[in-house]
Amino acid sequence: MQRLDKYLTGTRLIVHGGVFSEQEFSNPKIDEIVVANGARLDRVVFRSIKIKHGSLGAGSVESHYDGCVFVNCELGVSSVGRATFRNCRFENSKIRGWISLSAQFVDCVFESRLERVVFDAHPLPNVAAELGRERNRFEGNDFRGSIFRDVAFRGGVQLAQDLMPTLDGGYFLRDGESAYTRSVSRVRGIDSSWANDVLAFLEVRLQNCRRGQVQDYISPLDVVAATGDPDGRAVLNELLREGMKLH
Repeated sequence: MQRLDKYLTGTRLIVHGGVFSEQEFSNPKIDEIVVANGARLDRVVFRSIKIKHGSLGAGSVESHYDGCVFVNCELGVSSVGRATFRNCRFENSKIRGWISLSAQFVDCVFESRLERVVFDAHPLPNVAAELGRERNRFEGNDFRGSIFRDVAFRGGVQLAQDLMPTLDGGYFLRDGESAYTRSVSRVRGIDSSWANDVLAFLEVRLQNCRRGQVQDYISPLDVVAATGDPDGRAVLNELLREGMKLH
């Protein structure tokens, strides 16, 4: 059986292809991971690794993770790359700076903090042709135990097929475009110092919905970041509560 620790080079873990099954990898000294070119990881446990660079799906061939677990990890990779995650768990971890344009997540559980993360429904055209799919599967995922800050779903990710965080103060909008259009109209009529901040927040979300993202989720941390003014936050919360009623 192939072992991941044999592919360590200094502070880097570099894997090109291969099959890795039922093993644990824990090395606090590494800061970069590259899994590439069709590697297959089955029931691998990553424990207490702190990654600042790399990709979980580098190369031209998609890599696969099945039943893998990431525990107490800091995953700061930028491009997730070409990868499919099935029945994976992210426990007590920090996921930061992910740009997921060509990855798929199916029946995964996230009990972690996600910050500055993008999940896109569609690979770029050239990548879609190479992968043989026009849409990334994103379904059956459970984020109930997660904390979101600046997490964006784009291109039509069907959030109704997933479970969003359960923190008080979060909002799930089934018709984001209608909700944000109404909210933008309301805020434009307000003469207050905080109105521009709230308007900027709403317009970014509205443009995302107009590009195909029908449903949206706003975390309580997103509301706090939108404006530092208590009155502005109160109005924004009110608008989002009204938006949740639209279908």
